[in-house]
Amino acid sequence: MQQRYLYVLEIKSQMEVLISQLSEGKYKSIDTYANNISHLNLVYSKLIPHINDKEFLDWLNTHHAVICSEIALTGKLIMILQNFFFLFSGLD
Repeated sequence: MQQRYLYVLEIKSQMEVLISQLSEGKYKSIDTYANNISHLNLVYSKLIPHINDKEFLDWLNTHHAVICSEIALTGKLIMILQNFFFLFSGLD
């Protein structure tokens, strides 16, 4: 579990950098902003096998509940941003 946890921490660190860029960056292009959201989604997708593993998720929630919550909230954030860009694009 510890090795998986270290991997998750590494991925979480990458997500935090992207979230900081997205929230604090001075973007001049919607394309660049959307690209960073896509990159955040790609990085987050590396966590999917781990958070879909109930045993690992239970362990993570027991030993590192804050990290578990932050990962869940990042997933929700990504879904919110994807919905916004879908609506913004005008695709039906």
